[in-house]
Amino acid sequence: MKMKFKNIIILVADALRASNLGCYGYKSFTSPNIDKLTRQASLFNNVYASSANTDPAFTSIITGLYPAAHGILYHANMIPEEQTKKIEKIRFLQEILGEAGYRTCGIDFLGRWHKRSFDHYIDSDDSETKNDSGILKVVEAIREVFRIRPGTRLQSIIEKTPLYDFLLGLSFKDDGTTPYAPADKISDTCIRFLEDAHDNPCYIFAHFWDTHQPYMPPEKYRNEIDSSFYEKIYPNLDKDLDYVMQMSCTPLQKFFLKKSFRNYKSISDIIKSYDGEIRFIDHQIGRIISWLEENHQIDDSLIIITADHGENLTEKEIFFSHELITPGVLKIPLLIYAPGEQRKSFDDALIQPIDIFPTVLDLSGIDNPYMRNGISVFSSAITERKEAFCYNYSLKRSECTITDFTNRYYTSLADPDVCTYCKKPHKPAEELYNIMTDPMETQNLIGSNLELARGMKRKMQSAIRNHKDWSTKEDQVIEMALDRDEVRSVEKRLRALGYY
Repeated sequence: MKMKFKNIIILVADALRASNLGCYGYKSFTSPNIDKLTRQASLFNNVYASSANTDPAFTSIITGLYPAAHGILYHANMIPEEQTKKIEKIRFLQEILGEAGYRTCGIDFLGRWHKRSFDHYIDSDDSETKNDSGILKVVEAIREVFRIRPGTRLQSIIEKTPLYDFLLGLSFKDDGTTPYAPADKISDTCIRFLEDAHDNPCYIFAHFWDTHQPYMPPEKYRNEIDSSFYEKIYPNLDKDLDYVMQMSCTPLQKFFLKKSFRNYKSISDIIKSYDGEIRFIDHQIGRIISWLEENHQIDDSLIIITADHGENLTEKEIFFSHELITPGVLKIPLLIYAPGEQRKSFDDALIQPIDIFPTVLDLSGIDNPYMRNGISVFSSAITERKEAFCYNYSLKRSECTITDFTNRYYTSLADPDVCTYCKKPHKPAEELYNIMTDPMETQNLIGSNLELARGMKRKMQSAIRNHKDWSTKEDQVIEMALDRDEVRSVEKRLRALGYY
């Protein structure tokens, strides 16, 4: 099979909100390299996360399925074993591209099922990207032996002791060290893999962690950020540490907040650090693009830049987290550089990470018999999508939201709807907003538009049922595709024998 692209590169920045990139109108100097690429690439404006948590979000990218369809709802060590059973039968993007002839490389730290089918999976413990992860491995081993999980009684006890902050402090140090590889090491590994490939086609999936809390960018990149306009767009900048701590109840979030306020003196300073992390990632993405240009491969490379979910910085008095679904968590970037394809910038389409799977196969010319929830963004069918869905399963709240072009509806998926930590609800049981007139969601219209809310809730419930029923539909489609392939093979052999 002739490869349409020599390289397929997907770059995902953790917790990167679209609104803080220059190509989406941000006024600070966060993303000059990404912005420059948009002059030749397709930039999509209405892109909504499918999950507020990384594990289900990444699984949606590599499967083209909503969380209810692929089965992963929670994140990290909150995921029960039964949730991992369904994905054992689902073919991942890296598996399909590998069979098509691509050498595949995942540069990530999630591990578990995410690394399945990659020729090379380079995590934070690999010698190429190692960043002092030994302590983290010890802590995780202890957690595994004693079955310490978020929400368990033993974890709740530990979280109330100084031991919890001490153990976290060993992994997340004040000098900016984390257990995860920084952006420069991720880009180093991407470039090294491309260099080693020579003439072989490559698929790279790279996960940049830096825009996730705690935000501690190299000072060089933080100093390039202009924060003079923050007061015009960010609410609650005048709040102090005590107030911010009161508004957060999870021990991990409190740890990150205390670390942030030790290093920076105000909320504006912390936002500037978040923007500095974007600038750091952008510079490293620029290095990858420069390598492709210098080696005459840029016009033979499909490049996708996106995020798993966004981040709430100060809005709705939620500070520096993605534990609840909000506009800042929902809206994520999507840029697709696809030489030979007409540039697109859909304002009349609702896009989600589930669309990356079919888009890559579509643009690469690889047969796609898979019945997935996603739609290629270069297909006219994408404009037929009328709603986007986002799931959030956490100890603070289990919720789902449905967004159309005018309205957004939220509902709790738990009863009772209370936080595991503070035993109180963090949001109303139901919310309805007109996102055209109230994009920051300041006026809950649920009381005055009950009929509209009920209609959106019915659509959401129907969609969730359809997502859960996905697997039997795909099995039937693949069987039909295999039957067609077998018929074509037999016809070809008969022709060779002179019977046609």
